This record gives sequence, structure tokens and C-alpha cells, in this order.
Amino acid sequence: YPGVFVLDAHGDVVQKRFQQSYRERETGVGLLQQGFGIASAGHGTEMHDHAEGVQVCAYLDSDTYRFFQRLWLTVELTIAPGLHVYGQPVPAGYTPVSIDIAPVAGLVVGAPQWPAPHPLHVVGLHEQFHVYEGKVTVSLPVTLTQEDDQTLQTTVRYQACSMTDCFAPRTFELQVSVQ
Repeated sequence: YPGVFVLDAHGDVVQKRFQQSYRERETGVGLLQQGFGIASAGHGTEMHDHAEGVQVCAYLDSDTYRFFQRLWLTVELTIAPGLHVYGQPVPAGYTPVSIDIAPVAGLVVGAPQWPAPHPLHVVGLHEQFHVYEGKVTVSLPVTLTQEDDQTLQTTVRYQACSMTDCFAPRTFELQVSVQ
């Protein structure tokens, strides 16, 4: 099985990144971002959308891929000050942020890597909320097993609220292409 050991400055192993297929490999940019947390300006084309105090940006770590190469789809939500979006778990009647990629022949999508939301208590409500504020970055591993140009139909859903008002749930459809 192919693998990468990520070492810290002292030479200690801090991550072991192994794939389940001998064919699958991560990109160099993906290793920098996922293994070391180093943002790269050398990623794929960014797709943007925005509404009511929330901006969404989605991009792959490369505009191109090789057969069975693991790419990382990064989705960034920038939430205006005074607003929050819901994470999991969420009380009934509220819409948590979610990211889905439509099925495509030859596309394998892994589980998203979410940061932990923080608890929020709203005076007068007896429900426990878990929310995101500021900037939220989510990564999803994707592997393309066929050599064709692809467009990843990425759907981002969320509900933004302030401490006194909630907006209607929103859905963004972003087309992220890779060759």
C-alpha cells in the first residue's frame, strides 16, 4: 500500500497517510495542505458564490489529475461578523451546513473533514446549538478512476442566523472542473 509518513521538525512521525489501493496517490499540494496545514496558492480554479452574509469558495488542489490520483476538494465558508451557521448536531427545524458531490462515473468521494463547531446558547431558547463563525474550511478527498475531464457538481447547504434572526436555508450549486 502506498503511504507517506509526515514528520515534525524533530523527526517524529505525526501522521501516517496510507491509501487502500496501490494505485492511489495524493498530489504534492494535497500533502502540503492536509499533512502540514500549509495553504498553497497553486491550487485549482476557485468557484465562488455568496448570499446574506455568507461567501462560499470551492476548489480542488489541482486543475488536472492522473488516473487514480487523490485530490482534495476544499470548501471555504466566510461568515460575516454577527452571523453563524449550524453544525452537527442540530435541533429539529434548523439546517446544518452540508456539502455533497453529485455521483459521477469513476468518482469516489471520501468523508468530509469538518472542524469542530463550538456550542452556542441563545437566551430564551432551551436548545443546544453547535455553530461555525468566521471562516470555516472543509476538505473532502476525491479520487477519479477514469481518465476523462470531469465536473464535480458540488452542493453546499446551510442556514445563517444572528442572535435574533434566522435567514431561510440556502443552497449553492458550484461546478468544479478538472482535466
